[in-house]
Amino acid sequence: MKRPFPTLALSLALASIASSQTGSFQGLGDLPGGGTLSYASALSPNGQWVVGLTQGPNGPEAFRWDAAGGLIGLGDFAGGSFYSQAFGVNSDGGTVCGVGSTADGQRAFLWSSATGMTEVQSGQPSGASRLNDISAAGGYVCGFETVWPGTPSAAQVALFAFDWLAYSQNSATPDTEARALAVSAFGDAFVGTEEIGGVDHAARWSYDPLPVLLEDTGFVSSAALSISTDGRLVVGHVDDGIRNVAAVWFDGVFATIDDSTGGFQTDHAIAVSGRGERIVGNAHDGTPWIYEMAMSSDPVTLRSMMETTYGIDLTGWTLSKVVDISGDGQYVTGSGLNPAGNVEAWLAYLPIACRADYNGDGVIDSVDLSAVPNGFAYGYLNGTAEGDYNGDGIVNGADVGAFAIDYNAGCPHTSGGSGGSSGGTTWIPHVVAGDPDDLGNGEG
Repeated sequence: MKRPFPTLALSLALASIASSQTGSFQGLGDLPGGGTLSYASALSPNGQWVVGLTQGPNGPEAFRWDAAGGLIGLGDFAGGSFYSQAFGVNSDGGTVCGVGSTADGQRAFLWSSATGMTEVQSGQPSGASRLNDISAAGGYVCGFETVWPGTPSAAQVALFAFDWLAYSQNSATPDTEARALAVSAFGDAFVGTEEIGGVDHAARWSYDPLPVLLEDTGFVSSAALSISTDGRLVVGHVDDGIRNVAAVWFDGVFATIDDSTGGFQTDHAIAVSGRGERIVGNAHDGTPWIYEMAMSSDPVTLRSMMETTYGIDLTGWTLSKVVDISGDGQYVTGSGLNPAGNVEAWLAYLPIACRADYNGDGVIDSVDLSAVPNGFAYGYLNGTAEGDYNGDGIVNGADVGAFAIDYNAGCPHTSGGSGGSSGGTTWIPHVVAGDPDDLGNGEG
């Protein structure tokens, strides 16, 4: 449903606040009493929570990290060898999904501070299962499980859950495999792979549980690994018969991403920001890279951006892998070798200048604020990705505040009013107390 615009209690002082353009980088540590090791698997849509795997005192253990509480272990199921790993976390950090070990094998889990680790079951005879991702508000998850569909051989099928009512759906072809690997922040689209003739192909699901295959003509195989907030942009990889190449699909239009300068060869795109501003992935040699859609240029190594653009000191660090990016495109997480030579998860903050420049003309003005399609007000009023300015996967009053800060800061390379152009005006949101009602996008 539509809502009034804008509605949030905000200080008029927002007009004078400018966005910081200083980047940062930090290692996330590990669990006391265990090994000196941690791997990041995922980042919450708002960039404040990281989950993954650490070496705890009892064995490999799922973790959740935030700046206030640090790294905490999430435990494991009773029975079986001790092992758990987290693969997704929602925006408030309250719900984590992943896989744990039971006496009957590995099983998908949901974890919260209130309930601890609980098993997710589809209700049909199945073997190993895991959950790979969770929506921003926590109402939608996806993954896969191994089932026995009435034949001697098992098949992995895509596993979804809507509002905690779990069900699984076999692929379009009986007794073949499908895997759901990522869910959009709004929870209305999923991506992964669908097997055809023994070969994986990139696939997208919506509320119709049968997949829609994504274009990969001319390539041997493909996989979809991440999806934007509104579900329109999908990233992953294609196999050209020699190697994997990073791939992107936008409204069904397909393209590859590679470094034309020959500096490195992309292997896959692993994650995309909410509005598609940035894509991150790893190269064939393992080098993490980042691609900025607005720049229309080659991807660059993540290390070079951190050091050159943001002045981050990475002395002693080797960045081994990037795994995720926040909804606003400004937080990135991965793993690497720290100065002590140990594998450690890390989190970087890489602020984007001129994020409020919605139409890409180099200035921030009333057009970017407007209620026409692709403007912030339009997205806010209609609950689309354009309205999710802070990237947390939920369209609400907090997006008004975040947009106001950047709108008033303007673009650093333009002159004139604080709106970023010679005729720009400072926008101060109308002050109304309270959070408006639900848009039906899963925020509750």
